[in-house]
Amino acid sequence: MSGDLCVSLNLSEEHVFASDVAGVVEAAATASEVPPERLQFEIPEAALVQADGRSLAKLSALSELGVSLTIDDCTGAAQRDLLAELHVKAIKIGRTIVAGIPDNSAHLKVATEAVRTGKELGLTVIANGVETPGQLASLRDMGCDRAQGFLFSIPMPADVLEERMLPR
Repeated sequence: MSGDLCVSLNLSEEHVFASDVAGVVEAAATASEVPPERLQFEIPEAALVQADGRSLAKLSALSELGVSLTIDDCTGAAQRDLLAELHVKAIKIGRTIVAGIPDNSAHLKVATEAVRTGKELGLTVIANGVETPGQLASLRDMGCDRAQGFLFSIPMPADVLEERMLPR
């Protein structure tokens, strides 16, 4: 893998609640020669809110491997102490919330609270689904760290992305 690129994967609720996810990830990382520190798993906030002790232990095992955890579609429902306990690195404000910015006051409130919580916990805050300059401006004003969405680029094959990003 070139440079400092990381692989980001979505981990579904079924994965959180089911198998030995840490063992599977460790075996896949070893087989593919991708260090766990280069892996980032995005976990739906809903899965975190519903997680029981066994599920939380599985997520902790991922953190212990060195994998970064990001809470996806964050609305603020996840408990702050749980985010700290799991060594979560980032939270992502969901595209449905971002879609209402800057015109929907409820969406603005949720996004502002997510940014505030993320900052207080030392997390990176990412906005997902940014499509307009107005959304980006509002998120910047809130202190959001990063943004992704069609405003920046449409989805593209990995080789095209690599060609655009990496110096030759």
